[in-house]
Amino acid sequence: MELIKAQKLAKSLIEKHLSKNWIFKFDRGLKRAGSTQVKRNITSEQLKITLFKTLTLNRSEDEVKNTILHEIAHAKQYELRGTIYGHDEDWKRIFLSLGGDGEKYFNNKEAVQKNYKWIAYCSKCNKNVGGWFRKPKRICLIHKNCGGVIIIKKAQ
Repeated sequence: MELIKAQKLAKSLIEKHLSKNWIFKFDRGLKRAGSTQVKRNITSEQLKITLFKTLTLNRSEDEVKNTILHEIAHAKQYELRGTIYGHDEDWKRIFLSLGGDGEKYFNNKEAVQKNYKWIAYCSKCNKNVGGWFRKPKRICLIHKNCGGVIIIKKAQ
């Protein structure tokens, strides 16, 4: 989904379902689709919902909307209880009432793998065996299933 469309969607859903104290931002979280953040100090609190920018670009509008609703459910939980309890029954009820699918997590393995900067594959069986966001320091690895040498290359 395009970032401008995702930002407009997020802001409109936040405005519709939450108090005016909540803001939206993109972030660089690597293994999650979004987050709900509450930062408090003595005089103020910062309430923020975020989406992982790169992952948002690689997902459909329905997937992004579901993630936004997931985070809004956490935010509503905070507004009602004063704290975020995670993925309990109360959170699920709120999420479903907003139109979300009720799932705690999305299947992010494939989506995260698209964003890896370094890919590892076996020279013997040619199986993709993992990936990294930063270049791994240890380069000499053996595939435990077939004994082949693991080759690490920069993703395309």
